[in-house]
Order: sequence, then C-alpha cells, then structure tokens
Amino acid sequence: LSSSSAASDVYKRQVSDLPVAIDLPRLASRIKLITNQGVFHFRGVESQCHRVIKLIKELDTHLENSQHLPTEEVLCSKYIKPGDIMDFQSLFKDIGNDHFLWCVLKTINQSAIARAIIKLQVELGGTMRDTVDGWLIDIDCTNPSCVKVTHKRRQRASYQGTPFEFLMTLEYQIDPSRNYTINLVTSDLTFEEGILEIERQKCRYLLSTIIS
Repeated sequence: LSSSSAASDVYKRQVSDLPVAIDLPRLASRIKLITNQGVFHFRGVESQCHRVIKLIKELDTHLENSQHLPTEEVLCSKYIKPGDIMDFQSLFKDIGNDHFLWCVLKTINQSAIARAIIKLQVELGGTMRDTVDGWLIDIDCTNPSCVKVTHKRRQRASYQGTPFEFLMTLEYQIDPSRNYTINLVTSDLTFEEGILEIERQKCRYLLSTIIS
C-alpha cells in the first residue's frame, strides 16, 4: 500500500472509527482556517476542548451546507464534560457521522500522514524529527465547491551522514458530494553548506520513493 493510498484509505473510514477524538484536540492549535471573511487561528483559546468547539462552530459557519449549529456557549455546555473532556460520541451522533463537517475534520488525524512518515523513518533509521512548529494544518474553505485540508510537516533528518530539512505536504481536496483527491509531495529540500551534489542527489531520490 503506497503512502497516498494509505491516506485515501483513512479518508474512506467513518469519523468515529478514526483517532479524531484524540488528535483533533491535540492538533487544533496548529490549524489555520482560511475563509472569505478572514483567517482564524485557535492557539489563544483557553483549553483543548474549547479550541475544538470554536473550530467546529467557525468551520460550520463557512461550509456550503452549514448545520447552523448553536452558539459556542451552548455547544460547550452540551459537549464538554468536567475535566475538559470532549464527548465526541454525542457530537458524532447529533451532527451525523456522515455530515460534510466530519468529512472535512476526519482528515485531522495522525494516521492520515503516518504511513509516509513511518516509511521515511525506517529508511533513515529513525533519525528524523519535526522542526519547531513543524506540523501545521490549513483548512481552506474559500471555494464553496472544494474544501482543501493541507498537512504541512517540516522535518529535520539525516541520511547516510547527510543532514537535511524538507517539507512533506499532504493535501485533501473534498467537494460537498464527498468526492475527493489526495496529493502527497515532498518539497523545499535544504542542505547545510558544503554538502556535495552526489549526497544531495541521494537524499532527493530517497524522498521521491517515500511518496510513491
């Protein structure tokens, strides 16, 4: 199974069968929501669960087939339990497992990009890590006929003694009919000064095999 096929397989599953309940609260602070009314960030929100509620409410507002969800205050009181615990099962049930909102948000999970990351870690012997703010996610809903969710992971790695950095980008494009495309690429490969061209070519070739 290729890395792109693995990302597609993840998308075909129900949101309740994916680790969204774990990953969405953890990753919400890394999300940038891009709309025709402006760009929204969620880092300053006081708790993980409140970030998720704010994201869900804001995203729903800008989707073509909005659920017209109640206010953030009502959502928080209904779905956030004591101890800052989100009741995702009730959310999935009340909004609907197959609602377009979840078609977008189910891509916010580690398994979407994990196969490509794990494949590369194996090739490198585990010598790879995110840079500072190395994992960012854009949700672009400026086009009502196509929502784009883009994982951007900037990695620092070493291959056969050659250190380098690169950007791995996984983009889902989803339309309201649930049709989707996936594009997985590596780009922006950078090296320290003094690295020979033959060593650079080896790293470029390695990255090309990861996304195949």
